[in-house]
Amino acid sequence: MLLLIRGLSYSVFFAVFLLFSCGIKVESDRLGDAVGIDSEVKTGELAKASDSPIAVPSDEENDMSYDELMPGGKKGKKTRQPIPPSTGDQNDNFSCFDFENDDFGSLGQYDIGESQQDFIKLYEPIDIDRACRMPIVNFSSGVGKSCDDYKPILEHLASHGFLVACNSSATGSMADRCIDTFENMLAAYAGRVLKKFGTIGHAEGGSEAISCAYFLKERWGSEVEVAVHGIQPSRNLDYPNWKQEYGQLVSPVFLMSDSLDMGNKEKLVREAYDALQATSYWYVALGAGSFNIEPLAKESSLAWFRMMLLEDQAARHRVDHLANDGRWLLKEKKLPR
Repeated sequence: MLLLIRGLSYSVFFAVFLLFSCGIKVESDRLGDAVGIDSEVKTGELAKASDSPIAVPSDEENDMSYDELMPGGKKGKKTRQPIPPSTGDQNDNFSCFDFENDDFGSLGQYDIGESQQDFIKLYEPIDIDRACRMPIVNFSSGVGKSCDDYKPILEHLASHGFLVACNSSATGSMADRCIDTFENMLAAYAGRVLKKFGTIGHAEGGSEAISCAYFLKERWGSEVEVAVHGIQPSRNLDYPNWKQEYGQLVSPVFLMSDSLDMGNKEKLVREAYDALQATSYWYVALGAGSFNIEPLAKESSLAWFRMMLLEDQAARHRVDHLANDGRWLLKEKKLPR
């Protein structure tokens, strides 16, 4: 009789255990359905998100103010949580870049795809190996100009393996436009871009490109490398923080002015150069003005970004010897210790 009672007790205990386990499984499945968890999702399916030119997160995601990016306490609009640029190994080899090609003025080896999402126009090397990691370059246009006005420069950089964006929005602060553009690129091309950023712009956009580099370093610090190319930079007279930002910038800057638009424009470039404390090159494009500066801007920006972001020695030689071909004059150069 004792053995029979003990056997029944074990049976009851085992039955209770099975019911309790099944209950956990059912609740777990319900929870998975509620939050959209699918254990059958494949890596390849997730990767399809990066095929979209620009995948912008919804407005319901965590918001974050960029007040800290704006000296003087001016409040900026709320924007989404920044995406940390965990975009692959910084030691990726750069075999997809044609370092043997020292013709910086000609189109590169890649075909170019053009797309548009909201205010951001994108130029992408469409036939580049998907295993390649691309630096991101953002272009800021001058007042009264559109991204299309600078299309030859944007296509030139993309044809050499850079992912190039141009944000034409006239709303929000400079910090918002800058950070938003790079966040979008990091999200849409996760795993395909480097933590190496270029900022470039013309006239007022050239000044914005310098400030953009400052904002990027404020946001991500030593996680990213940034280089600046300013074409006839003209500071925004309504933006009082430019000198403070220029003085704190640690990223290298290439400034170009021209020999035909002298006077006040050269004065503005002089102000920018004197305010900068980082590595800075100031070249004058001889025989050039606002109407024909594009070819020299294409050549010098490609050489500068390859030199500073990709450690290309041929590009370094080109930048250091631009004046040798008679089209350039090295105005000044500072190399801080």
